[in-house]
Amino acid sequence: MAQLAVGVAGAAIGAYFGAPGVGFALGMAVGGILFPQDGPPDQVAEGPRIHDNKVQTSAWGQMIPIVYGQARLAGNLIWAGTLGHRTEQDSTGKGGVMGGAETKTRVYYRSFAVAICAGPIIKLHRIWANNTLIYDATLTPISNPRGAVIYPGTDSQDPDPVIEAAEGLGKTPAYRGTAYVVFERMELADFGSMLPSFSFEVET
Repeated sequence: MAQLAVGVAGAAIGAYFGAPGVGFALGMAVGGILFPQDGPPDQVAEGPRIHDNKVQTSAWGQMIPIVYGQARLAGNLIWAGTLGHRTEQDSTGKGGVMGGAETKTRVYYRSFAVAICAGPIIKLHRIWANNTLIYDATLTPISNPRGAVIYPGTDSQDPDPVIEAAEGLGKTPAYRGTAYVVFERMELADFGSMLPSFSFEVET
């Protein structure tokens, strides 16, 4: 309101000099500087946010997608084992007490499971980790450098042995009716020592 009042005053001054339009425009500009307008939230334009993207989640109560045909979709982390590591040693330089240097590097890995969609699925075609292709069933032989174990989501599938070894016999769900993938001791160095975000191309 104050901005409009300054604009009207500018128009009046401009009219004195024969240019009310110019005076109004200048008045509105000055009023905008002196009295910035705080409009309601619905008038504020905002760019995209992280939660707008299709990303992997890990939450209770998430809906299980139902796929008809073929689709690419993100997964939901349903189990994660303990973070483990191994130590790699690299010796450089010449021998002797002071002549060489030894570097010890920790390589972190983790076993985990990611749910995809309602099963059963016909085929899991591809898997991406942080948009890097890590599994491709369209190749012969199948490219699976990360050792992914795929469960199609049948009503008769058994519990995964990796999860069962960690959680105990009789304490591991088989996730029947849900297609999911288990990654055993996946090295995390390529993903900043964190679990990557997965997406899957499935066919039902």
